[in-house]
Amino acid sequence: GLPEYLKNGYNGFLASSFGRSAFVEPIINLLENEDHRKDFGQRARASVTAFSVEAMVDKLEKIYENQLSHSGL
Repeated sequence: GLPEYLKNGYNGFLASSFGRSAFVEPIINLLENEDHRKDFGQRARASVTAFSVEAMVDKLEKIYENQLSHSGL
């Protein structure tokens, strides 16, 4: 789910539907700070990779394999 993927200010931003500044200020910060923007982008890409279809299938296969090995089948 979202809490496992998105860490506010680390690899994404959460903003209330009330108040534009909660959304605009972090974006301006990224626009004005190239190093922060690059680091932020790398962390966001790494997070997406961890939750890709391939990664999720691998995790699910390991769960099934673990269950099967303990069931005696």
